[in-house]
Amino acid sequence: MNTDRRGIIGIIAAHLAAGLLLLTPGYIRPDSVAIYSWIRSIVFNGDLLFFDEWLGFGMIRGGIPMAKEVTELGTLANHWWVGTSMVSAPYYLVAHLVAKLTEESPNGFLGIYSMTMAWVSVLFGAVASVIALHILRRQQVAAGAAMGAIAAIAVGTPMLWYELRFPLGTHMAGVAIIGALCLALFLAETRREIALDILCGLLFGLAVTTRLQHFVLAPAVAWHLRRSGRSWTRLFLVGLASLVPWAAQAVAWTAVYGQPLGPIAAGSSPVGGTWMVFHTIALDEVLFSSFHGLLPWAPVAAFALAGWILERKRFPLATTFLLMFAGEWLANGLLDRYWWGGMSFGPRRFVDLAVPMMIG
Repeated sequence: MNTDRRGIIGIIAAHLAAGLLLLTPGYIRPDSVAIYSWIRSIVFNGDLLFFDEWLGFGMIRGGIPMAKEVTELGTLANHWWVGTSMVSAPYYLVAHLVAKLTEESPNGFLGIYSMTMAWVSVLFGAVASVIALHILRRQQVAAGAAMGAIAAIAVGTPMLWYELRFPLGTHMAGVAIIGALCLALFLAETRREIALDILCGLLFGLAVTTRLQHFVLAPAVAWHLRRSGRSWTRLFLVGLASLVPWAAQAVAWTAVYGQPLGPIAAGSSPVGGTWMVFHTIALDEVLFSSFHGLLPWAPVAAFALAGWILERKRFPLATTFLLMFAGEWLANGLLDRYWWGGMSFGPRRFVDLAVPMMIG
């Protein structure tokens, strides 16, 4: 137990030191702006119009908004997800309180706001790493090997890049939420409490509202809980719990688009958009291309894949991780015309599986 405590302290210290040396709280337009516009618009304007947010970053020129269109309700379209704003809201509100007490005109984006959100990204990375350590140690993996695996994935994939260099996004929230979901599934193998099933559902729903592509994790979650002895009734309860975070997304998109599915069913024409089902078949490229492919950019991921395959009989969660990975692979290779993730650093759309890879 002392070894575990030292490991946790070491993880926290490493992320803190990396943050002090490398953290850059800069916004990517329009992605970062849109992601935090949900909380900023509610706190500052009491609405979800987003024009002030776009204007503040020079994304309205000559009265014409850049990147997104005006909806039929007169709002500015925002197809980004609310999950990151939701999980970051407590820290944002503290920053807002401090800004009101110390600054003449808090703006909601820059200064203490951007720095706070960037450090929240570091917090997410540390939490995910501690979760991975906990699961590995419970599987009797030596502390040194566990710490080595955590460091290998953090450094050998784009995880640290999106934690420290491009922290104002959705990926690190996704890393932490999926890590928490993995821990809940791990505990569900031996514990049968209804509260744990509800937690699994809530975390899955929150993962989807953080990055919509995570809906592909549903088969893995259902398979694991079914294998762990859950009845169909209990699985139905998990499904109901997953709708709670999605309800927040539905309410937000209703306010913007006039209906709960938002840009999935309304808004801009899909021509020229990114998520276009089967527009591009890139299953090979997603894994093997030197242009943002997973294995050329992050060869350490091959060891995670091998670990899941080799340990799937001894460690049931390994098969669950394989199903998670398969879902993300299919989503990125079949559902997005820009399979490489636009202006991404490496295979960024696999970053959210950092905890399964660490354990693998």
